[in-house]
Amino acid sequence: FRAAAMPGHSALQRAVAGRVVVVTGSSEGIGAQLACRLAAAGARVVLIARSMEKLEVVKESIEDDGGEALAFSANLSCERDCDRVLGEVLDRLGRVDIFVSNA
Repeated sequence: FRAAAMPGHSALQRAVAGRVVVVTGSSEGIGAQLACRLAAAGARVVLIARSMEKLEVVKESIEDDGGEALAFSANLSCERDCDRVLGEVLDRLGRVDIFVSNA
């Protein structure tokens, strides 16, 4: 997963740099690509999906490119998992600025 150069990248940087952005369904596909682009624009990206193994691949890609990411495994169709993972995110980062529901 690599963030390709994209038009308007500076606008994206202004919008997300330094912000905590949660991306659900970020272990592959559109969610993973979005997470990589957000991280390349300076966001502190929180990756959430069921497969920690797949999330670790995305997280490593972001970090290899100089970005910041945390990965959390959760089944978001389960209310208890939603509460748990949100609590963990808030404990670690203190806030969520942007939430992308891609799961």
